[in-house]
Amino acid sequence: MKSHSVVRTAFLTVILLTAGSAANGEAASAPAPEALARPLLQQADSARHFDRGNTLHANGDLDGAIAEFRSAISQRPNYPEAHVGLGIALAQKGELDEAIAEFRTAISQRPSFPLAHYNLGVALDEKGNHEGAIAEYRTAISQRRNYPDAHVSLGRALDDKGDHDGAIAEFRTAISQRQNYPLAHYNLGVALYYKGHLDEAIGEYRTAISQQPNYAEAHDNLGSALNDKGDHDGAISEYRTAISQRPNHPQTHYNLGIALDAKGDHDGAIAEFRTAISQQQDFPGAHVDLGIALRAKGDLDGAIAEFRTAIKQRLNFPQAHYDLGVVLAAKGQLDEAIAEFRTAISQRPNYPAAQSALDKTLATKNKSRR
Repeated sequence: MKSHSVVRTAFLTVILLTAGSAANGEAASAPAPEALARPLLQQADSARHFDRGNTLHANGDLDGAIAEFRSAISQRPNYPEAHVGLGIALAQKGELDEAIAEFRTAISQRPSFPLAHYNLGVALDEKGNHEGAIAEYRTAISQRRNYPDAHVSLGRALDDKGDHDGAIAEFRTAISQRQNYPLAHYNLGVALYYKGHLDEAIGEYRTAISQQPNYAEAHDNLGSALNDKGDHDGAISEYRTAISQRPNHPQTHYNLGIALDAKGDHDGAIAEFRTAISQQQDFPGAHVDLGIALRAKGDLDGAIAEFRTAIKQRLNFPQAHYDLGVVLAAKGQLDEAIAEFRTAISQRPNYPAAQSALDKTLATKNKSRR
């Protein structure tokens, strides 16, 4: 079964038409006292660089945007909007440490700047600093109470920490602030799924899809929830829709293979597992399930090859050793089977199926000696 994952919120783009304009209802920053003494022409030049930076960023030219934001800052160092714009562009290039520094500079220049706190939270989240991110999201929300994006990101960070109840509350708040918000419904579905509330999760995934039909992640996770409910046909339909929207996604092909196998369509499952592996060669779980499907079709040698590949890709993989042992025992290779069962048990001491198989294989071997 697919493990559900929360979609990360993208960095918000700061759109400020002029040096002194406001974004998202935030007050524009007052120029520093020393800036008042600068020539008005220099102030206008910094604003033009800033506006060009926004335009280039909107057109996807991150390097150009970075250069323009830096030019704006060089002419007007106390320019929090430009520091945020620069931080966003740097973050989107993967330069998170530099981005964090820019967001912090913006905050030092204007402490009450929710957009800066929000984007700092996103950057910290990307760095794995969930506690720091949570603190920044909460600060952003305290400064701008109607901030659905910050509530979603806070919910995602709480979910990452295992606080599903807290996450659910944040996602619901985001939805109350912006009803047509598929990302929030999707993430709420994920949190509800983790809590075991499958029916509610299914409802949220369906709402997300109704608001954004071309939402492959929601179709994929809806399929997984339906599969858990035993609705394999519904799951297969959702996985196929997700694949039509996002063909090169090995996890979805793998999920479809699992659902097809549960329906007894081993040939269809084998095809999907092979597609998943072709798209992601280091995919031990897919190799194991492909091996199981091949075993069901009577292709024991093919199954053995897949189980061995899975073990090469993940050395500590008790299920693969167990499944390999089962096929080896079926082929009469009892000593090798016994070794695999023992390895499986050494990696997972509480493994009743492997212990039972080991006991039976040892008994069969002892009988053959008599």
